[in-house]
Amino acid sequence: MKKSFIASIICILMVSIFMVGCAHQQVIEIKIGDYVQFGKYNDAPILWRVINIDADRKPLLFSDKIISLKAFDAAGNYHSNECRIDCGSNYWKDSNIRQWLNSDNKAGTINWIQNPPSKENMFEGYDPYETEKGFLADGNFTANERNSINPIVHKSLLDDIDKDKKDGGENNLVLASDITEIVQNYDNAYYEMVEDKVFLLSVKELHDYVWKNRSILGKEYYIGKPTKEAVAHSPEKNIKLDSKHSWSSWLRTPVDAPSGPSFVRMIKSDGSIFDYFASFGGRGGIRPALSLNSSSIISKSGSGVESDPYIVEGVPQEKEK
Repeated sequence: MKKSFIASIICILMVSIFMVGCAHQQVIEIKIGDYVQFGKYNDAPILWRVINIDADRKPLLFSDKIISLKAFDAAGNYHSNECRIDCGSNYWKDSNIRQWLNSDNKAGTINWIQNPPSKENMFEGYDPYETEKGFLADGNFTANERNSINPIVHKSLLDDIDKDKKDGGENNLVLASDITEIVQNYDNAYYEMVEDKVFLLSVKELHDYVWKNRSILGKEYYIGKPTKEAVAHSPEKNIKLDSKHSWSSWLRTPVDAPSGPSFVRMIKSDGSIFDYFASFGGRGGIRPALSLNSSSIISKSGSGVESDPYIVEGVPQEKEK
């Protein structure tokens, strides 16, 4: 009788603890424009903004600020094209920045598939990240948070030099410097399909998800500003590099002739869509994007505004059978 009573008390306590834990969580109906805190970088929480919700209710998050300054790709002899040897490549799939964004490797253990982003391979030695741990590594993201990221297969445009890799398309992307015109012939340009967990936006995603949502996000939201941590960790000494001023940031879309196969589309601090060569890290702000599984939208706290963002919990990984 006594054992039965003790067992009942233990059961009641366990249920109470569970209910208290649930009381601190909320299942949220997330919407475009909401702010979400998810993961860390440079030991600071990353603030994201919801810029799209797909048909399966999976939200696309876009970093609210530029979190780092890094080269898109390294120069070096892995490349066969002379321009790419000198200035890096604009080919997204093999780029250093794509590998780093999708890596969960510890510091110094990323097995770079091509020229490493070392000081020697960066323009004027700017912001090497050869020995940095991957963006998705422990300390930045937990295993549960990584498990909450939804890998997506999406379209990535190709330079003319890479059109032999194409999955479709008939010509080069038409150059445009105005945000309203950057998708002129996007649907007919050379492209391949690439799977990413974390990525830089394409010109199409920037236009359709950020610019078209400017009434919600803000007219100049597509122009990035660096975090205080990004400024503190960058050797760039330009007086205009601070958290209060806009800075340039990479897209993943290449620029074709006459620029050459090293040049990548970039959002300048004045809002124009420009291009720069891939190995120049001092100008290249990193403003990543990722998609969350709809089942992971469980918030420990927050109301979804900038001053009180939703703090999203990761989904536990399933145990192997």
